[in-house]
Amino acid sequence: MKNHFYIPYNGNKREEVERIEEYIKDYITDETIFIEPFCGSCALSYYIWTKYPNLEFILNDESDFLFEMYNLLRNEEEIDKMENYINENIENMDKEKYTNILKEKTLYSKFLGKKFYNLREGLFPQGKNLKKINLRKCGIYDFFKNGNITYTKKNAIDIIEQNNGDKNAIIFLDPPYINTTNTYYNYDTKENNNVYEYLYRNSINDWLSTVIGVFESNWIINLLYKENIINEYKKIYQTGKKKTIHILISNKII
Repeated sequence: MKNHFYIPYNGNKREEVERIEEYIKDYITDETIFIEPFCGSCALSYYIWTKYPNLEFILNDESDFLFEMYNLLRNEEEIDKMENYINENIENMDKEKYTNILKEKTLYSKFLGKKFYNLREGLFPQGKNLKKINLRKCGIYDFFKNGNITYTKKNAIDIIEQNNGDKNAIIFLDPPYINTTNTYYNYDTKENNNVYEYLYRNSINDWLSTVIGVFESNWIINLLYKENIINEYKKIYQTGKKKTIHILISNKII
């Protein structure tokens, strides 16, 4: 799982997948549909697929970049085109060339900017050895190519509402954390993807689907889900070395 995805991705769950799967496996059947409304780098779905390759997956994220990447990785001709573009352009890369490519704002240029940088995305990686990419060697490539996956780019709440009445669905909730990101909970409208407001007004205990959620521990989350917490553990973010506590919640108390 160390290099499961193509680019660094904040908040990915690659170090937590085994712990989370322990609470999911008892609910997996041949009829299970595994759903991620906030799929990001798909770390958990990829891990689940390696153990249960016949499951159906619904992967959703509002990111244009991720949605385009997911679909490109199922097209061999497009994979070759992207590899050739990136590998040709990183040869003799300098700051001017790097900056001009990023200004193109295409999928290829966005990938290059997210893959190669210094400190943060968009800063030219001066003095770094930019290694050629091979998209097919990344661990998650097999999942994207061979998994029974439906990709969507919708409001996460729409995905939740479409599936929370399905007893065969396992919904994995990994929304942006309140302590880190405020984009998702500023407004009391579904159009602004106010997932925390939605979860407050729509108890997971009333859903027919199985829910497993990962949240950053804070007093309001602990208060709202005090009856649903199934585990908590320490988490250290690799980039910023921030220390925090993650909690696992579920509407199925084991």
